[in-house]
Amino acid sequence: MKVATLLVFTLSISSVLSKDISLDELKKMALNYSYGVKSKEADLKISELNVDLAKSNLYPRLGIQAGKEWINSDILDDRDDLASVYGEVNLFNGFRDSSRIQKQKINAKSVKNDFESLKFNLGLQVESVFYKYLFAKKKLSVISSEIARTKTHSKLVKKRYSSRLITESDIIEFRLHQKKTKSMENYLKLEKEQLLSKILTITGLKEGNDLNFLGEIPHLKIDSSSSELMKDIDKSPSITKLRYQGEILDLDKTTANSGWYPSVNLRAEHGKLDEVETGIDPEITSSRILIMATWELFSGFKTIKSRELQQTNNVKIDYAKRQVKQDLSISISSMFKSLKMLEETIKYEEENERLAKKLYKKTLAEYKKGIKDSGALVDASQKITDSQNRVFQLKLNYMLTKLSLEKSVGRPLEFTLVHQ
Repeated sequence: MKVATLLVFTLSISSVLSKDISLDELKKMALNYSYGVKSKEADLKISELNVDLAKSNLYPRLGIQAGKEWINSDILDDRDDLASVYGEVNLFNGFRDSSRIQKQKINAKSVKNDFESLKFNLGLQVESVFYKYLFAKKKLSVISSEIARTKTHSKLVKKRYSSRLITESDIIEFRLHQKKTKSMENYLKLEKEQLLSKILTITGLKEGNDLNFLGEIPHLKIDSSSSELMKDIDKSPSITKLRYQGEILDLDKTTANSGWYPSVNLRAEHGKLDEVETGIDPEITSSRILIMATWELFSGFKTIKSRELQQTNNVKIDYAKRQVKQDLSISISSMFKSLKMLEETIKYEEENERLAKKLYKKTLAEYKKGIKDSGALVDASQKITDSQNRVFQLKLNYMLTKLSLEKSVGRPLEFTLVHQ
């Protein structure tokens, strides 16, 4: 009864201390923790407020003005109190206000594009570190199996040495292999800890509990064709950002041309107005409506130079888009070919792994019979370790290439899971 109680207690403590975490949970944690995401959220809010600020120029300005006027001359010494309400609105300014509003709306879309791209790329970053961590963990498992095999070999070696069937050099060879595998194990432990630390930094997780990250490095096969991926180039975040910049520059053309148009303002006042401006005694309450059109005839060639600047910027954006599309086309094509090559190579290496295990069993049996020497046994055991590491390295390379391709395209891609 006491043993059962102790077992239940131990299991409950273990479940509290250990925590299973999936890749999706890590991504959510990173999004909630990232200062970069929070900063970009603020940028998104600022861009929306800038739209409202631009719209405010369309509304009339209402206010109260009050003051005191002193007039002193040889024939007059007068003091007047001035007080009135006024309203002022711009009726036309060469489409500057409407262009400004449209520019801020486009800028808000661009910031939202950046925001979504940042979140997506952060998820890819988490996924990249996650699979690197699993690879380090898997390499530790592989080297642990190698160490376990070496311990078995050592027992055989000592037994054969005591029977004078082998020389001392065989003992030294196995000891050397043992030291080599232990050294590699220490290095891999450090690599695993460093990757764990990176995961904790990105997600905000606290070290202490026994964290267990659920998942394995999968063997995938891409479902999309190269031509389908090329069609997505125009939708990529980098091209989308440049397209928004181009749209803003097109509106700058309207703003640049606004210098050719007059600016028309309407102002209405009511109350005790300035006698100098109205010709009416300030003691008398009066009203005034003023429409003023201002047409700048010369501005030091500012309008012409603004148009030239806008046209040059348009050319710059056009060339930038072409360059980005060219770079993306080359990069996407290269990564797609790498994925297809890796798909085939992984299949071959998995077969090599099976052959390496078969070779080791045969070599071990022949070593026990005295047919094979210690060098052949060490080599056969090492072949298992090397083939397993190559399989997982190729799968990791596939996943990292997949993530880079998705980052370039700007969206998740469809893959089929290949079962061993």
